[in-house]
Amino acid sequence: MSLSDGLKQARAIGITEVFVEWLPSILEDAEGFLAGDDLGSTYQSPFGPGSPGDVEAAALLADLAAWAPAATGTPPWQRVGNAMLDAGLDFARASVHLATGAGAMPAKVAPHASELDAIVSALQQAMADREFDESQLDDLMDL
Repeated sequence: MSLSDGLKQARAIGITEVFVEWLPSILEDAEGFLAGDDLGSTYQSPFGPGSPGDVEAAALLADLAAWAPAATGTPPWQRVGNAMLDAGLDFARASVHLATGAGAMPAKVAPHASELDAIVSALQQAMADREFDESQLDDLMDL
């Protein structure tokens, strides 16, 4: 199974959240971390007015349909940014859940759980080592 471009980008957000932004908090208390509101708090969307363009936004919104509510006057670029973040955070939650048993598997990610195997393995290793070798980050992003 292979992820669509939008889901790959969302998974990359999840990887960044887990390994770059919040690994110490996850190592300290995965359950408490998932119950808190830190996840996503440092995220800065790369999308702004006119980027992505309408065609790319439509394709990304189709990829992220499970996370993209119906249009309600919100510009497409903003809908893409919101859906991408929501999906990315669900991928992060799923990765932590699968690696630790903490929290719950987000239902929207469950069909894509097998796409997280390498991420889960890397997270379990980081937990055992109490650190993550960031030189592995590119390999995880390229899955």
